[in-house]
Amino acid sequence: MNPVCPRCGWCRGAPQTVEVYRWLLGASIGSARVAFAGDSAGAALVVNAQPRAREPGLPPPAAALLISPWVDPEAGGGTYRTNAETDGYFYRDLVALMAGLYPGPGGDPRDPTANPPHADLTGLAPMYVRAGGHETLLDDGRALVERAGEAGLDVFDGQVHTFRMAAGRSPEADDAIRRLAGWVRPGLGLA
Repeated sequence: MNPVCPRCGWCRGAPQTVEVYRWLLGASIGSARVAFAGDSAGAALVVNAQPRAREPGLPPPAAALLISPWVDPEAGGGTYRTNAETDGYFYRDLVALMAGLYPGPGGDPRDPTANPPHADLTGLAPMYVRAGGHETLLDDGRALVERAGEAGLDVFDGQVHTFRMAAGRSPEADDAIRRLAGWVRPGLGLA
């Protein structure tokens, strides 16, 4: 549910996610059976949608899965510098370009409803945060875990941004998916 930027910006994705969640709850699918999951910018959407779900009094989902999260549009993490040579996908100039598009026309990139480092992260679902040890976004995940409190960070040494896309062709990607499933299944009552 991540509308295309810059036409839509961040302001539509989170409310749409909350509406889908509300529909699931109305269809008698309890919050204990729902996990929000997102990869890269989708991870920011997962974080941004949860406080919005609190506003109408909805219960939090059972879990949140954040894979290679891009949650700091200001690119403040040190791994943008230290991992610049090992991550051929995300680099500071690209993030600056995308961050300028993310809020949409007239949007404020520091708005806490769009920028997780500036948001109230209390009372969110338990989070599983995964990042590759060689990706520039590693510090985004670290900072999020530090702020959220009830989250764990699983770092895969030597891996780059969204390396799980190599599932079926990479033992590391297959292991990452098994570990993610091993974490979320008990939280959803599927153990």
